[in-house]
Amino acid sequence: VLSYLHSQTPQIIYRDIKPANVMSLDDTDAVKLIDFGIARFFKPGKRRDTIELGTDGYAPPEQYGKSQTDVRADVYALGAMLHQLLTLRDPVTVPFQFPAVRTLNSRVSRTVEAAIKRAVQSSKAKRFQSAAEMKQALVGDGRPRVKKRKPAKPVVKQAAPPVRSGL
Repeated sequence: VLSYLHSQTPQIIYRDIKPANVMSLDDTDAVKLIDFGIARFFKPGKRRDTIELGTDGYAPPEQYGKSQTDVRADVYALGAMLHQLLTLRDPVTVPFQFPAVRTLNSRVSRTVEAAIKRAVQSSKAKRFQSAAEMKQALVGDGRPRVKKRKPAKPVVKQAAPPVRSGL
């Protein structure tokens, strides 16, 4: 959904990703965003947004008047939402701080943990530069990953000691 919005001309910045605004359709893989009340068009050359709106805990620092929001604001909010869904930690409790995912849920893969950590960086320059880049980090090419087995160590057989007969 974000890749679609961000590919429009001009780009549409959603600015309000949170669990309450994401709906999945029963028995499908379809996901819908609802409530476009604070979505905006990206305006090249502007230093900051005209109106500072967002949901505490999900909105990135730049959404509080520091600079213009761009696609990386949606990447941040998606990272904050994924962090909450995988750890059950509400991002409102301590805004802009996200403990390592695996310290709260050890069943999450290191790959997913690293992607979320990068998505919620305070500096937008350190985040994924697009939703597509974040998706690639989260799921790769979409094919199931097969664990590679370590090659078996060669078995070295030692020659049996010669049998001596007492004859």
